[in-house]
Amino acid sequence: MGEEEISLIYGLELQARSLAVELAENEVTRFMVGTQTLKTANNQIHVVEINDETTVINGQVYNHPAGELWHLHWSPHDSLMFSSTFSNVDDETNVLNKCAIWTLPHSGQELEEVAQFKGYDNVKMSVFHPTEKEKFAMVCENKFVVWDLGNGSPKEVFERIVDQKGHTKITGGKWNPQESGAHLCTFQDTNVKGWDLRSPTPAWSLDQAHSYLVRDVDYNRNRCHTLASCGDDCLVNIWDLRNASTMLKLTGHSHWVWSLRYNHLQDELLLSSSSDARVILWWVGSVASEPNDRYPDGKLVDFSDHEDSVYRLEWSNVDPWLFAALSYDGRLLIDRVPRKHKYNILDIS
Repeated sequence: MGEEEISLIYGLELQARSLAVELAENEVTRFMVGTQTLKTANNQIHVVEINDETTVINGQVYNHPAGELWHLHWSPHDSLMFSSTFSNVDDETNVLNKCAIWTLPHSGQELEEVAQFKGYDNVKMSVFHPTEKEKFAMVCENKFVVWDLGNGSPKEVFERIVDQKGHTKITGGKWNPQESGAHLCTFQDTNVKGWDLRSPTPAWSLDQAHSYLVRDVDYNRNRCHTLASCGDDCLVNIWDLRNASTMLKLTGHSHWVWSLRYNHLQDELLLSSSSDARVILWWVGSVASEPNDRYPDGKLVDFSDHEDSVYRLEWSNVDPWLFAALSYDGRLLIDRVPRKHKYNILDIS
């Protein structure tokens, strides 16, 4: 880990690349990890709980026989509900990417299926709306679909086919936490587009946001019109969506950048993870909700304890100084912002 603290390690026996954080809980930090093995029936969901007082990690394991997991999202409204995007093979050996919603059982190891979205075989990811409990989005290769979950079974309420010049496939999407349910962004190839569900054309577009494939985006929920993106050009970029200009370009990774997350409380802090087996904590004070020049913009801490590609990371929803990062070898590392930086940011001598 960077500097004086030691990482907590939760190890899985299988490879993994999907990670989610519990958002509906405000007292205990929990992360969810999904495994990825071709032996479909052997895939698992691990719910990992962090005890802040004793630093003990407790893990609960559930069977996920539907297929190998590519993406997880934990409902921000229900601590037992989550969605999984997974792949399996049909009778003709075609790989199908599907989506389902599950609830965690009160006892036992078998997940309870709430809904599986049949007829959709090219799903990339799925996300619950941050504020509207019944709203759920599923992002496919060429479109995104919004569902109403309010009446027991999902009802499709919106579909948008995204123009695919050159047959470029969508790789992901995310709700805007600052909008009243109308805005969702998608990323495909090198571009990021924002969609207002009330309009047939994009609300904004970041064309050539990266010189190679865009891998992830994250909104700064504390500052309107601010979005961070990362991609295969090894860069992390921060944007002003009002004029599609790059506000800040961050260099430091040496391979594809897969994931990035703003700190929910201190938006001067931004995390990113990469195939270079590193996690970087960036200081982006000049473009924070309250500009802060305590440090120069750029790399603050380099966490290099991973031994494989780091595909996902998430901040704790309870402790703003704690985060988890997942590498492909099945190691979940729990780290904290080093004390000296935390105390400096909080003005504690």
